[in-house]
Amino acid sequence: MVGKRNVTTFRKLWKIISRDNCSYYTDDWSVYSEVIPRHQHVVGKQHTLSIGFCRIC
Repeated sequence: MVGKRNVTTFRKLWKIISRDNCSYYTDDWSVYSEVIPRHQHVVGKQHTLSIGFCRIC
């Protein structure tokens, strides 16, 4: 998706990626709350996993 980081662009992206049976984990950018249905939207890092530091030699 190419566009500005705004609600118009995210709505276009949402039409492509949204699924009824999924939860969406995001940061607290206000546009997400405007577009993603409340029952599918989780804000925060409580479910974020750390991948650690990866070094390729």
